[in-house]
Amino acid sequence: MKYLGLAIGTAAISIAFAAPTAQQTKVAKRVPSFTNDVQPILKAHCYTCHKADNAAAGLNLTDGKFALSKKLVAPGFPLRSDLIRRIKGMDGKPQMPMGFKSLSDEKIRTIADWIESGAKVDAVNATHWAYVTPAKPPVPAISSKWVRNPIDSFVVEEMLKRGLQPSTVAEKETLLRRVKLDLVGLPPTLAEMDQFLNDSSPDAYEKAVDRFLALPSYGERQARGWLDLARYADTNGYEKDQTRSAYLFRDWVINAFNKNMPYDQFTAEQLAGDMMPQATLEQRIASGFHRNAMLNTEGGVDQAEARYNTIIDRVATTSTVWLGSTIQCARCHDHKFDPWSQKDFFSMYAIFGNTRKIKTGDATVGEEKWFEPSIKVPDVKVRDRYFALERQISGAKAAIQTETKPADIEAWKKWLGRGIDFGRNIPQSAQGTKGTDLTIDKEGVVTATGKN
Repeated sequence: MKYLGLAIGTAAISIAFAAPTAQQTKVAKRVPSFTNDVQPILKAHCYTCHKADNAAAGLNLTDGKFALSKKLVAPGFPLRSDLIRRIKGMDGKPQMPMGFKSLSDEKIRTIADWIESGAKVDAVNATHWAYVTPAKPPVPAISSKWVRNPIDSFVVEEMLKRGLQPSTVAEKETLLRRVKLDLVGLPPTLAEMDQFLNDSSPDAYEKAVDRFLALPSYGERQARGWLDLARYADTNGYEKDQTRSAYLFRDWVINAFNKNMPYDQFTAEQLAGDMMPQATLEQRIASGFHRNAMLNTEGGVDQAEARYNTIIDRVATTSTVWLGSTIQCARCHDHKFDPWSQKDFFSMYAIFGNTRKIKTGDATVGEEKWFEPSIKVPDVKVRDRYFALERQISGAKAAIQTETKPADIEAWKKWLGRGIDFGRNIPQSAQGTKGTDLTIDKEGVVTATGKN
């Protein structure tokens, strides 16, 4: 094996520098951006009162329109701007934000620099790039033997800009090892390697990929990342940090990958599989994605609070996994840097808040617990027979209800209320040992007296 060695020598170098002139020492002052610098400050400190149509004093700071008011913002003159004067508490008026902590000198300076630079609003209500629908860009016209698909064109174009060259084509052994490690998580066997090396057809690689995709272990490999998102390996947390078993949900995820389930179906069944029309057992198992939240079973826990925290976890997890956005900050306030509001957060909370809860235990002694519904999932070998018997039982119960006539019920109630003499056994004699006197009264009660 060859190693690349890099030798670095040091040398003493004497360089004479000319003294910088005053012009050279002047550093260009950075011009703050309204969207990136000023608006986040206003959102964090001012939106509580100065937001939307019911804004205090009619001042709405949620967009840049306020900058058009020459009295509020005098472009080029921070100290002539009421915005700065009120933030600093000048002119004998209350310092803003009133009732809250004052802005730091750094934040005030940022707003002042923005006003001094002209108070330009670069993008009023601009949409964050993450929320803009992607548009397909034109494919670069690259003439290169390395380009085999449109993605290669973009890669090679950037490499040429940087003076780089693509790597040489990997050997077939290396290529097969890479693809199987990626798809299955294991290196290829000798038989798989020989099969690939002996296949000289143009689509040999594609055939090898298809063979790996057909392996059951493909789904196991791909499911690992998704199960992490579903908090599958987590325990209950809190004081009684018990483990829980959700292997049926794990198996559902593995099978979904192996069946190449469409992503929209994959999503719908995990978020609401139990709510689908005539939901199958597998679809209800899929909704186990949201049964992996932390669970507080400690004695004396406020169950409403524990349930609240569970639902909060579901909102945060759903947004992170499917929306690619961590919205839990909006639990307490509108997001500062993207369009999520507190109302949006609790609108999603309301959806998960509709889930049914089952109360057990006694609330008076602090041992009441709220649990969510569960389903019985018998072994697959007896599953059909099990559910067939359940249907028979349900049918029998329904038949009993329909065959029982109101007159029969009334007769049964009357029969229950009749007088019944169960009789009593009254002892005729009683004799104690070791000197104890036993007497029997007319009710048959035996009383012990005398020597104990």
